Amino acid sequence: MRLAKFAIATALLSSSACAVQPEHYLAYEAKVNSCVEIEKRKPAISLEQLIGLPREAIAKGVFYYKAKNLVDCSAKEELYSLAQALVFNDSSDIDMAAFTYMYLSIALVGKESDFNQVPSNVRNKIEKALQNRNLEVNLVSLYDKLGTMK
Repeated sequence: MRLAKFAIATALLSSSACAVQPEHYLAYEAKVNSCVEIEKRKPAISLEQLIGLPREAIAKGVFYYKAKNLVDCSAKEELYSLAQALVFNDSSDIDMAAFTYMYLSIALVGKESDFNQVPSNVRNKIEKALQNRNLEVNLVSLYDKLGTMK
């Protein structure tokens, strides 16, 4: 699914943004895919640890930590690819919307801001519940299951 988003974002880039060195971006994309596979090998989320926590806060936490785990894993490749994109593009031609879809760390800023609005005691519980867990799951199904558990 993430690969499809990368492909769509790449296709939507303006001609100036396409100056991104393809080999650098492809290396970053491959690293992200590798990171997803690493994440999938972790134990599943324990719903029991999330019972009683606000569903909206859990959703913000899952989206934040899912992205953060991938950013942490692929940071070196992302930084190199992003640097190449910035160096080889005129700064007035940079399409930030496209970069937000292409580079996980840029989108992570908004997710972090959303998650930081959750009270700290709830954030700490969510962080503990999600630590070292597979977040590459059907999040809609997870959210629905949380709604049925009290």
